[in-house]
Amino acid sequence: MSETMQPDLDQIFEILAPVDDDIEGLLAYAYFKRHKRAWSHNFLRARGRHPSEVEEIAFSESACVSDQISRYRQQAQNALVAYGAMCVGDAREDIAREAITARMERSAEVVEQSGSLDSQVKSSVISTLLTTAILVLLAAGVRLLGIDLLDVVDAVNAK
Repeated sequence: MSETMQPDLDQIFEILAPVDDDIEGLLAYAYFKRHKRAWSHNFLRARGRHPSEVEEIAFSESACVSDQISRYRQQAQNALVAYGAMCVGDAREDIAREAITARMERSAEVVEQSGSLDSQVKSSVISTLLTTAILVLLAAGVRLLGIDLLDVVDAVNAK
């Protein structure tokens, strides 16, 4: 590539990728280079010689029109969207598996923290027996002391 061609390529690069980390622009520039390469091969086949510097500059100028720049950018966008969809599609099974595994682990932790069925049944039976015993003792104590609960309720309501 000659020195006089370099500024023209720099101009196209700056148009397509004005910022260093513009992946879409870099990919659009790659589409420009692919287009130029295909044009050069077709030129060689049709004419039996490589294009001259003037012909290469003419190609670059024709590729620098806004419609063609938009096509390069659109191709780059389409390629990036397709690549993103492919990555998500490839990772979908792993993501689903990890999500299911995480839910199962959380469920297992909840079950472990709640204890076994035997211990829960034993705990429930013991608490029921204790509650019943306390109520029986209160009823017996009230009866032995001769307290009439209806009189107590009437006295509270009278106040």
